[in-house]
Amino acid sequence: MSGRPAASVGLARRLVAGALMAVGGAVVAFVAGTAFAARFLVPPGTGLAGPAEAVGYGLLGAAGAVVLAAFIATLAGRRLLLAATVIAMVLALAAAGGFAYLARQVATPEDAPTSPQATTAPAAGTGGN
Repeated sequence: MSGRPAASVGLARRLVAGALMAVGGAVVAFVAGTAFAARFLVPPGTGLAGPAEAVGYGLLGAAGAVVLAAFIATLAGRRLLLAATVIAMVLALAAAGGFAYLARQVATPEDAPTSPQATTAPAAGTGGN
């Protein structure tokens, strides 16, 4: 027996899992913080300051998630650390996929005409007196 507890994880594995959990958690917390702030905390009619405020709240959420990930990576056992890392990464990938879907929807709106439409104004030089 090596004398180590069964729940201990090597330092390299703990650092990798903690870093992955911190990145995944930061992405999820940034998305959640920005969406929450845009919906409930930023008053309408603030102009260009509104999105900046919402992003600021998202950054605060991401910073909190990184601190929480460091805390979990330091104190958690092997199974909890692995489970939290997998959950954070799956949620981060889902958030990234949702953003990609929304970006594609904005880039190709359904209301845009696909063929040029004829104008109703008379062409130049037709002599419409």
